Amino acid sequence: MIDLNKINCTGCSSCYNGCPVGAIKMVSNEKGFLYPHIDETKCIQCELCVKICGAENKVVYDVPVHTYAVKHKALEERMKSQSGGAAYVLSKHIIEVGGVVYGAIIDKDFSVCHSRAETIEELEKFRGSKYVQSDLKNMFSFVREDLNGGRTVLFTGTPCQIAGLKSFLVKDYDKLYTVDVICHGVPSPRVWSDYLKWQENCHNKELKKVFFRDLTLKWGASNEALYFRNDKRLYNIYAKIFYSRNAFRDSCFECSFANLKRQFDITVGDYWGIDLVSPEFKDDYGISAVIINSKKGNGLFASVSSELDILETTTDQMTRKNPQLLKSADKPASVDKFWEEYHNNTFAYIAKKYGGNSIKGKIKRIVKRALGR
Repeated sequence: MIDLNKINCTGCSSCYNGCPVGAIKMVSNEKGFLYPHIDETKCIQCELCVKICGAENKVVYDVPVHTYAVKHKALEERMKSQSGGAAYVLSKHIIEVGGVVYGAIIDKDFSVCHSRAETIEELEKFRGSKYVQSDLKNMFSFVREDLNGGRTVLFTGTPCQIAGLKSFLVKDYDKLYTVDVICHGVPSPRVWSDYLKWQENCHNKELKKVFFRDLTLKWGASNEALYFRNDKRLYNIYAKIFYSRNAFRDSCFECSFANLKRQFDITVGDYWGIDLVSPEFKDDYGISAVIINSKKGNGLFASVSSELDILETTTDQMTRKNPQLLKSADKPASVDKFWEEYHNNTFAYIAKKYGGNSIKGKIKRIVKRALGR
């Protein structure tokens, strides 16, 4: 029997997309994370799923060519992107040259999944941070179809997702560009879904729109924005659960991609600590960290540089406040207790104990919002 449910499974879906007889499904476990499930009645024991497993296969890594602090010259673009806007500029360029872009979106039911865009309008849904693991569905198969059809493709995602894509594709494609996001770790989709349901019940209103990060309190504030009809509410309950690391996938605590030797063309994220590098470059509207890892990535970045303010930095400067570039997320001592309590209590209990939704926590949020304004 083939076993794909090891602790290092990242849920990248390469096995699901690559199974020639459709014997694999991605099924949520008790924590809400997707893992492959093999239908033994369909399985032909070809072991292709093992051969293309993104977590199992060794890859060739590149060392950084350049590291930059970046911000879009247009402030409105940065405000929409909730960071420096680097990922959006790269994606827009690919669309403008006739290519397609794959990235994470917040779906109509507020779940996070990957989608495909070939117009600037479709690209808008990729903007913003998503602090939950994205469901890749059958996107890898679509990427292969586009590449085999001669299209230029930009794929954005977490390092483990792109590693899965590359393993699935087997061969290199000159027209494939990969952009990975600096990843702290991926929280459970179930926790995110349960959180939103709890908020709807608390307000007795239906959610209309959500953002994982809101810039009204300036860049760096960890506040999710929830819209109930015309009523906007700011919280940092989910953010606290995220930063506690209790809701992370098991593989995040033993991540083989958390280092500066990347196998992707460009790495992007928030440039935390830019004030220590260049106070005059820092502002309150978002700065992107950009790592160029390949000649292909360098060429792509050069093609959009005219739209950006760029400051070249060093890897030492970039990692000073971005330790997730160097090592896996530390596994908290409370993680087993968190899941035990999660399965045996209401979300209100979890929000109070792990999300700071106590009287003291509510007072802190009110004061923080007042100071932010």
